[in-house]
Amino acid sequence: MDIDPFTMQHKSHKNIFGLGQCTNIHSHGTSSTFLGILAQAEVVSNNTWKLLTGAEGGLSNYDGWNASPILVDTHNSIVGEWK
Repeated sequence: MDIDPFTMQHKSHKNIFGLGQCTNIHSHGTSSTFLGILAQAEVVSNNTWKLLTGAEGGLSNYDGWNASPILVDTHNSIVGEWK
């Protein structure tokens, strides 16, 4: 799906939004981990609400934030974050 990598809105059909692996967001240096998609979902939710209600103000933007757990042994992990 050809979306704007910041608003997550389809470039040709303004009433369509996308997130995750069904989009072209990978070509903008962003991977789609579970935590990254949660951040994208917040942007899509806000922008869908603004579109449906005609709310004032610009659309929300996804800043590329992503995170992924890193296993350090069989019982422990840490979370790596990046933009």
